[in-house]
Amino acid sequence: MKIRKAEISDCKKICQLLKTPELIDSLANIDMKDYLNKIAGKNDLFLVAEIEKKVVGFVLGEELLGKCAYAHLMAVDNNFRGKGIGGELMETLKKKAKIKKIDYLFFFAPKENSKLVEFYKNHKFNRKGEYILFDTAI
Repeated sequence: MKIRKAEISDCKKICQLLKTPELIDSLANIDMKDYLNKIAGKNDLFLVAEIEKKVVGFVLGEELLGKCAYAHLMAVDNNFRGKGIGGELMETLKKKAKIKKIDYLFFFAPKENSKLVEFYKNHKFNRKGEYILFDTAI
């Protein structure tokens, strides 16, 4: 397995990975293809995992002000889950963030997704509370 920076050519496969049931509700009103194409190749914290030159997972992190970064999304192809790919993506994201002098990395996870909550706990993320997401079309 190889972890590398995402490129524009990866965006089609990443958009397919975004159709995973766990992510559909949170992305319902967002044109992810356009967004991904704008940042692919430019963002050191947008990473893909590939096996035999096939993208099987990704994590999308974004550097914010104040030495912190937010990881918007992470997904692994259903056929490759449970093989440590998500963990490798997470650890590589942490290393890349550290190189960029980022001190704080955060994610949001639906509390109903117990597998994801456990995944974050297993990778040394601390649960900080419960939040309600509000959004509006503008």
